[in-house]
Amino acid sequence: MVPRFSVVLPVKDRADSVCRAAVGVLAQTFDDLELIVVDLHSTDGTIEAVRTVADDRVRILHCDEPVDLDRARALGLGHARGRWSAVIDADTVPRPRWLARIGRLGDRTDAASVTCGGVQHHGDGSMAEVTPMPNFCRPGAVVTRRLPPPSDPSAPDSEGDVARSGPISTPEPLLDWFDGPVDPAFQDPDAPTDERLLRWATDALFTLGNSPIPSADLVAHYATVAGVAAARLHRHPEAQRMLSVARRIRPGELRPLLRWAVATVPPLSDRVFAATPN
Repeated sequence: MVPRFSVVLPVKDRADSVCRAAVGVLAQTFDDLELIVVDLHSTDGTIEAVRTVADDRVRILHCDEPVDLDRARALGLGHARGRWSAVIDADTVPRPRWLARIGRLGDRTDAASVTCGGVQHHGDGSMAEVTPMPNFCRPGAVVTRRLPPPSDPSAPDSEGDVARSGPISTPEPLLDWFDGPVDPAFQDPDAPTDERLLRWATDALFTLGNSPIPSADLVAHYATVAGVAAARLHRHPEAQRMLSVARRIRPGELRPLLRWAVATVPPLSDRVFAATPN
């Protein structure tokens, strides 16, 4: 089945932020999309972070040889199946209505692409709103039509430049771009695996919390990842809180209940939840 949108995310050694970017895509207000992560030989746990997503809309491509970002983007787009495509990076967090808003504008026109603005978050804590402009090339700010609408009987079946008009823009900010130093915890090869898992999961939960209709499955999944990691780090209150969230979302399932019950007894929790080896 052809998804409506394909989002390509090329990445190299960004374990500190890639999970936040990926969950921002998956937390859109509709689920007719695919996320293609192109790994450029990461060595810091980036792909392990992506795999914590556990969502069948995610595909991971590995470059067979060292390539630059342009070739990585082209590789991802070459595997895209969606009618529209966009390219983001690990420092980009789409807002929940990003693709829904783009889709509505695209459906009403025959535009070749739709552009949008966003907010740039600087490392010193300051922010600046960025508005769309000609030749706008910030990650995610341009979403391009790849295939004709399925309802158009006169449209060709093959891929190509099927749109007739130029780009259109939506004025509201739909993306957040972040800059700043890489978290040093992800540059330390001896950092505990569970410390990383906890950070990835809490980042994901924060991103999901910005959605008006967050996926219950994703929230339960990341609450479980965070809770188990916290338990292995002997952070018992945090483990209890996270596993309680998962238990409430899945009240009819036994495993979430058992995990939470074990976490409420610290000596038992320390025996059951053994630390993940690095």
